[in-house]
Amino acid sequence: MRRLLHVAACACALAAPAGALAAGDPLRDRQYGLDIVEADAAHAIATGRGATIAIVDTGVQASHPDLQDGRLLPGRDFVDNDGTPQDDVDGHGTHVLGIAGASANNDIGV
Repeated sequence: MRRLLHVAACACALAAPAGALAAGDPLRDRQYGLDIVEADAAHAIATGRGATIAIVDTGVQASHPDLQDGRLLPGRDFVDNDGTPQDDVDGHGTHVLGIAGASANNDIGV
């Protein structure tokens, strides 16, 4: 995770048109936070491919279309104390995981 955050922080001084790298994501223009952190400029340098990160949050909606293609690894549910963190009733964990690791340019969401 530190590696992804470091890349994003270092790329903030670069310039790239908003949404330039997300042409295949129809909801990209609704994600103003990505513009604030200059995510497109960061992704021009690196996307974090190959990095493994942990999201400690409310769980994850494993069926979310932007989290398919084998991205999700087994996890731990510390609320229910079991190995099933795929029960995100709040949605926040899915949102946070989507920021860190959603599929891009797949014509779905962000």
